[in-house]
Amino acid sequence: MKITKEKQKLWQLLGDLPEKSKISVTTLFEREMETYIVEELLLSLNGREDVPAYFVKPKNKAKKRPTVLFNHSHGGLYDKGKKELLKSSPYLYQEAFAKTLTDLGYNVLCLDMWGFGERVGKAQTEIFKEMLWNGEVLWGMMVYDSIRGIDYLFEREDVDSNRIATLGMSMGGLMAWWVAALDERISVCIDITAQVEARTLVKQRRLDSHGFYSYVPSLLKHFETAEIQSFIAPRPHLSLVGAHDLLTPYDGLSIIDEELKRIYKEIGLAHHWKMSRYACGHIETAGMRAEACDFLQMYL
Repeated sequence: MKITKEKQKLWQLLGDLPEKSKISVTTLFEREMETYIVEELLLSLNGREDVPAYFVKPKNKAKKRPTVLFNHSHGGLYDKGKKELLKSSPYLYQEAFAKTLTDLGYNVLCLDMWGFGERVGKAQTEIFKEMLWNGEVLWGMMVYDSIRGIDYLFEREDVDSNRIATLGMSMGGLMAWWVAALDERISVCIDITAQVEARTLVKQRRLDSHGFYSYVPSLLKHFETAEIQSFIAPRPHLSLVGAHDLLTPYDGLSIIDEELKRIYKEIGLAHHWKMSRYACGHIETAGMRAEACDFLQMYL
């Protein structure tokens, strides 16, 4: 994986991260649903605690399939985590992403993030503070688990490792563009209601609209939001946003959109970047889901 000087700096800001070690996998259950199969897994990704995960796949017997890393949202729903893949959270389109994506012929991996799903027990605030004392950054550890999840996908015989996308809403969308920025193995990135332009958030005094899980020390001394996402270029990147979403201030959307339009146009791939604005708040609409599916089918 190519690491530029700028990308290396971004990695450094994510705090002390675990040394990579061999991934071990425990398959707990395999369940056959109406239209897809669910594997319930425990993955050793970070050397600290096992990561519960779902891997879902279509019932057909294709040898290798394109695969989506689905990143679950936050919403204060700490008990939900990866279960969001199988049953939509209230602000997501009603059909579960597991069905939507497997119907399109994709495998899907979803991990419980730190403090969510089967990893509840410590409050996210407690995890954040403990990590901070130890030179770690909670967001860095979350991103690390996600990228190790991609390592796991590369070990599976039923995954086409040349066609891996990442997708999510809100915290999951933030994870999508961070992971795509840091890991070139991601072929396609789709984020939903996750375009938080940092300086606009500060200017409009909306910092307390967001939990502090994603705040990275010293980030604004080195990077603008659009600059991080510029690392995704030239790969296809779709951003679906709500024009009335108070968590992603409207003025900030234009800053990101204009900068990424410029970057993609300069490299002759203007069609690989698109920000679509919907007349909604912090929700995923049917139109957003349909556009995400079209984008995946076009580029994955």
